[in-house]
Amino acid sequence: MAGSMRRTGTNGPSNRVIPAFRALHLQAIFLRGCRVHALQTREHDAGDGAGIRGEVIAMWTAVVGIDASTGADRALRWAVDLARHRGGGVTAVHAYVTPEGLGSATAEQVSTESQQRAEKIADQALADLGDVDVPVKREVRPVREGNVAKALLDAGEGADLLVSASRGVGGFFGLVIGSVSMQLLSNASGAVAIVPGPERGAEPLGEGGHVLVGFDGSDHAAPALDWAVQEVQVSGGTVVVLYADPDPKPHGRDRVMEQARQRIPDGVAVEEQPLTGTPAEVLINRSSEARTVVLGSRGRGGFAGMLLGSVGMQVAQYAQCPTVVVHDRK
Repeated sequence: MAGSMRRTGTNGPSNRVIPAFRALHLQAIFLRGCRVHALQTREHDAGDGAGIRGEVIAMWTAVVGIDASTGADRALRWAVDLARHRGGGVTAVHAYVTPEGLGSATAEQVSTESQQRAEKIADQALADLGDVDVPVKREVRPVREGNVAKALLDAGEGADLLVSASRGVGGFFGLVIGSVSMQLLSNASGAVAIVPGPERGAEPLGEGGHVLVGFDGSDHAAPALDWAVQEVQVSGGTVVVLYADPDPKPHGRDRVMEQARQRIPDGVAVEEQPLTGTPAEVLINRSSEARTVVLGSRGRGGFAGMLLGSVGMQVAQYAQCPTVVVHDRK
């Protein structure tokens, strides 16, 4: 069923919502900065008219940066796939830079034109997405020069996942991963996904296959393993727990693998792969066989121990599948 777009609000970020379900008209009220979303569903009844029932639920949400690039379109489709399996929704956000140093009349005209271009970019991104069975909202946000990453971080405050393409054409994405994507990886409070563009391979898989998680036994690696397990539970596939060390006979490998086993519930398909090599090299090489690579934000100098300047940045830049870096909200 093709749904019409509905515009809500006149001030602040500009929002539009795509209705999601065929049998129901879905009105989703996304509360920025909060993981609880109020939902109302309207059911048609030929006898006594339409009845309303409402409930407040904890809804999984992904916030995606969009622009006019192919990479951003891929990132949006990937996020929608995740939301479908998790029973959640997606907010697609585009930022445009407001002018500075101009006269008031000129600045107002330029700002209006910039907003109109931004609205068209956001509308086109959703049009290219087509009809989907997931609630998708879009926001257009004005930002000052240099604050593009902050706009996405603000929009994603409280969301379960921030998603960025590895490359773009302005808007959220810089020409290299070291710009906006780097800021997201370094400053987000939750999980961040970097989705590679078409130059690195086929369209990312949304289900089945392997979810590869780098695990070194540290406290910061544990949330990454939990994220990977949850992803397999809702989307199928196998959790591949990978431990890498340049030492062919590393101390503590068995202990680390035992820690991983204790965190994985029964019924989850698991493979263990203790390998020799540097963590970045091993993960990048194995990414061609995975649907997602998952890492913690920092740790003992193994997978998570990156300060997002070594292992994490290398994997996000060169992996052939989406890379998810999970920050411990604690």
